[in-house]
Amino acid sequence: MNSLLQVDALCIDQSLNPSPEVLKEKMQQRGMMATIYGSATLTIVALTGKNSNAGLAGVSVPRPHQISETIDGHKLFTVPQYISVDRKVSNWSTRAWTLQEELLSLRLLQFTESQVEFNCSVDSFWEGEET
Repeated sequence: MNSLLQVDALCIDQSLNPSPEVLKEKMQQRGMMATIYGSATLTIVALTGKNSNAGLAGVSVPRPHQISETIDGHKLFTVPQYISVDRKVSNWSTRAWTLQEELLSLRLLQFTESQVEFNCSVDSFWEGEET
């Protein structure tokens, strides 16, 4: 079994003014994205961050601490918003190519600032969900 790691920001030239040769290669690589996403075992999505150097919350970037307070013996704490809200307001959702990533990937592992969601054709699971 062959393994491959595709990191778009590293594998596809990101220069603003590419030479004709680089532009031709970039267009070939873009043409293969449907195959790449459709063949991937897992697609990792960073829903937070302004650019490709932002990192993954909880992995390379610390997460904010969950706020909790005990009042009259009852522990109260904040609950992360639904991941669909994070997805809608993310930079990731504003890029055209990410629609292809979302629709063609067999499995998505989506990182937000406060949680992670695993999504496949059968179901979705996120942190804190009771099963």
